[in-house]
Amino acid sequence: ITRNHYASTSPFLPSTDPRESKRNIEKRKGGIIQEAYQWVLKHEGFKGIQRDDRCRLLWIRGDADKGKTMLVCGIIDELLKQPNHYSFSFCQNMDSQSNHAIAVLEGLARGLVQRHPNLSHYFEISHGYPVDQLPEGLSGFRELEGWFANMLRDLILRNCHLVIDALDECIKERLMCVSSVATLNLQKEEGYIDQAIREFVHRKLLPMLLF
Repeated sequence: ITRNHYASTSPFLPSTDPRESKRNIEKRKGGIIQEAYQWVLKHEGFKGIQRDDRCRLLWIRGDADKGKTMLVCGIIDELLKQPNHYSFSFCQNMDSQSNHAIAVLEGLARGLVQRHPNLSHYFEISHGYPVDQLPEGLSGFRELEGWFANMLRDLILRNCHLVIDALDECIKERLMCVSSVATLNLQKEEGYIDQAIREFVHRKLLPMLLF
């Protein structure tokens, strides 16, 4: 991605604000319905990553239009209620500004800095250039990866949760090679999907028919 045409006092690209991405997605999809996603909070895969240090990665799998993105939005809302630290990023396959590794890392970093502004010093200046003037390609990613890794080592970020939507569309083959990943397969949770659809119809469509 070309960076020299961005002008901002922020150390991050304006297109990588995860809060704005989340708001736009929820608006486009009609809003979050709590009853449609809260089942995942009781799922063993979700509970496992919070209590088992040997398995800290949860991959939510499912075909298109199964509601994965809205499920992720619901999980993010639940994390808001917890004292643990968190950040999130949306990797949208059809959006050239958010479907690559640098955009994902920038989104995660921005989220952490928004909650803990004192962490911004990790990204202000390094090797003579700020984050919005990173070199392109692999060298730029490695530079940003190093800053982000240093940030995560900060003691203030113990018990930090990172949520990334649609990451498998970019690095699916790498996820397949990770042995310590818990999987929540929506293909095997048809009952919950059916219930979520009923809740959507009841909350969104039925009032329109009765109006």
